[in-house]
Amino acid sequence: MKDETVISVNSETISSTVDKVENALGIMAEKLGMASDHFYPILVKQQLIEGWVHMGITIPLFIIGGLLFLIGLGKEHRGDEEGNWAVFIGLIFYVIASLIFAGYLTQILNPEYYALMEIKSFIK
Repeated sequence: MKDETVISVNSETISSTVDKVENALGIMAEKLGMASDHFYPILVKQQLIEGWVHMGITIPLFIIGGLLFLIGLGKEHRGDEEGNWAVFIGLIFYVIASLIFAGYLTQILNPEYYALMEIKSFIK
């Protein structure tokens, strides 16, 4: 028989968490001089902007990595030792760009989550 874990949350825990989030939003909005009900949509939009900016940074890394890889392959076929290094460095650029891309793709696809994580870090 399969063991099932049951997690129970009482209404006091939920109310406490909601109060903390509302207080944090109020404090953050107050510091910026705006109403707290307008603050959350702005925070979500900011997460989208940050995600797209970081995605834009990956484009040159992909291009550099691809060019180095192709240049290295060309030199490698001619028997040039520098081709190995160019392929290796191109792959490093490509892996770094892929990691950045994957990390910020989720921020673009789910900006509400990252807005809540920012609020959570503000609460702590």
